[in-house]
Amino acid sequence: MSPFPRTPLFLALAIASGGSLAQEDTRPLSTRWATDYTGLAEIGVGYVSDENFEFGEYNGLNEDGAIFIGNLDWSGSGDGSFWNLSGNNVGLDTREGQARWRNQRWDVWFEIDSQQQVRNNSGRTPFRGGDVLLLPDDWVSGVNTSDFAALDASLRDFDQELTRDRYTLGVKATLNSAWSVEGTLFYEEKGGDRDMGAAIFPNTSAGDAAILPRAVDFENTELDLTINYADGPLALTGNIFYSEFDNGDDLLQWQNPYANFGPDVRFPDGFGGLALEPDNEFYRARLTGTWIVSPTLRVQVDGSFGRTEQDQAFAGFTVNPNLEVPGVLPRDNLGGEYETKVFDGRVFWNPIRKLRLEGYFHGEERDYDVPRDGYQYVLGDAWPIPDSAGRLFNTAHSYSINTYGIEGSYPLPLRSKLWLTYEYEEIERDNAAVMESDEDRYKLRYRLPILSNLNLRLEALYGDRDADEYVWDQSYFARLDTERINATPDSQRYLNHPLLSQYHIATRERAEGRLDMDWQPTADWNIALNLLYREDDYDETELGLTDETLESVSVTANWVAASNLVLSAWISSNDYESEQAGRAFRGGPDKNAFEVFPPLPQASDPSRNWGVDVEDEAIAVGFAVEWSPTERMDLSATYSYQDTESDYDFSNGGADDLSDEPFAQDYESEMHHLVLEGVWHFRDAISLGVNYQYWNFDSEDWAISGVRQNSMDKVLSLGEQPADEDLHYIGTSIIYRWQ
Repeated sequence: MSPFPRTPLFLALAIASGGSLAQEDTRPLSTRWATDYTGLAEIGVGYVSDENFEFGEYNGLNEDGAIFIGNLDWSGSGDGSFWNLSGNNVGLDTREGQARWRNQRWDVWFEIDSQQQVRNNSGRTPFRGGDVLLLPDDWVSGVNTSDFAALDASLRDFDQELTRDRYTLGVKATLNSAWSVEGTLFYEEKGGDRDMGAAIFPNTSAGDAAILPRAVDFENTELDLTINYADGPLALTGNIFYSEFDNGDDLLQWQNPYANFGPDVRFPDGFGGLALEPDNEFYRARLTGTWIVSPTLRVQVDGSFGRTEQDQAFAGFTVNPNLEVPGVLPRDNLGGEYETKVFDGRVFWNPIRKLRLEGYFHGEERDYDVPRDGYQYVLGDAWPIPDSAGRLFNTAHSYSINTYGIEGSYPLPLRSKLWLTYEYEEIERDNAAVMESDEDRYKLRYRLPILSNLNLRLEALYGDRDADEYVWDQSYFARLDTERINATPDSQRYLNHPLLSQYHIATRERAEGRLDMDWQPTADWNIALNLLYREDDYDETELGLTDETLESVSVTANWVAASNLVLSAWISSNDYESEQAGRAFRGGPDKNAFEVFPPLPQASDPSRNWGVDVEDEAIAVGFAVEWSPTERMDLSATYSYQDTESDYDFSNGGADDLSDEPFAQDYESEMHHLVLEGVWHFRDAISLGVNYQYWNFDSEDWAISGVRQNSMDKVLSLGEQPADEDLHYIGTSIIYRWQ
């Protein structure tokens, strides 16, 4: 029985029909079930003691109270055909099921897969509605959240739950020994609620924000068609894929709870709006193949071409009808599409008996075909841009990636083996701060069986990414109107500080080492050790991410103490550290980042630098026991403990108005999870099961601990609190098998 209700509690469906076999059968129970029985059914009732969102995040056990769970697995065969009917967790929101029939030529199946994700449900909100969020009629507005006198009385619970139901219909036909075809049709619905941040503002330095409850209503349809050919040394697969995404809500609107920015913007007439994920379509054609040229030479290719299209109609300039619209949109919809081309090729060659060489290439190109236009806009649903100088231009971000690699392996004495790999990667980008970058990667792997029962695997990697000159003003010139650029002083023509590097495209050196050990001191013992160390050094970055390291250690041990007793234990530790630097500055004259003589504007002043060192630590410990005191009794116990902690250490360059005062608390969580299970096979066809779980999860989070809905003047939040869960799950079950 698994820890989560694949095996909950069950009541007997057909006890009357379940009796012992006519004659005593000396075969093991597992053998009898595998050969004599074609069906299994479980029916049961479980009980969760408390409502939660950590324990039940993905397993459907987030509500308190009784649950019904049923499982079925039924198969049959005859006349050269086979069929199967299965269903798991049919009483939960995480149910799944399949019906399948196949013979030597045909394979037909239908699947249902439901999933649920639950997030922090402790928040509360005054907003009501779906895609148009309204405040109560007696709402009392104000300049700051502390002025919302009716806030507490207006709050209602907000459950952040997303459910997904996916339906699959598939058919596969074997035409002859060389050809087969397969087609699958997927349809998926995703719905529920989650949070979303939004604001109403007349400029980027003054805004009235709120965390909104956002309804989710997605539909996705996919069609996948495949044809396979395999004959002798040649195998080919052709594939056509199509998907269509449909968002039931195009726009999220909310009533402004604040009393700022004039009568047309403030409560009750002011509204804000956010466009949501647009409908889109995707097409892809793909061809893969393998050709065995000779016993020592093999070639593989994999190429695809895809296109994404998005032409959903634009929303208006603003949802607020009281504001003056600055002009007309340059077009009705984006009319955008981009093409993705991917090619992978590999050649495997054994030039001599022991030497194995592999050469490979990966090419990827994304080409955006999007009309470039200048868009005037209403800033934050509060302030219309008065003239064309305020226009923003959409930009395309095409790129290409080419990776070349070669790997050689050769066996060495003492049954060891050595692998050497070299990769070279080059990337070209449009409208990015770094237009071109390249990286050399070197990898060494070594496998050494020290003893017949002890194996070591070592791996070392070094990567050196070299980025071209950092063009910090690229995004500025690509997005803004010429009039606005010309009206802005040269020293302020940037969006990100000129010294700020984006880590994913910055120059970087990476060093990584791994050690994996498998040791079997006796036939009954197995011990595994895994070590990982990785360091990324952004040696040319002044502001941004400058360094990060990861250290990971894990040890697992398994002991078969007896034929009916197995013990396992594990411990792992992960430590991640990063260093970041930034500079605090205002706009206007203080945005000048190029002055070298005092008095320095803020953007040029290194004393306004700040830094934060982050350390994330996670420790996991656990053990498991599986014991069968008799042939008809199975017992198991599993205990897991996890502890995570994040520390933030702040520093600054010495400016009087900058503080390095630490947070009152960092982030910390602690989890205990105990699972006890027992199954009594009191008949060959009927078993009784018990499942008990104890769960304790406690966390402290500086971002939300003690923060109420109105704790921040300009952010109306949900008032979520960290998880503090202490609960029990218990159940009994009956499992019935039939022939």
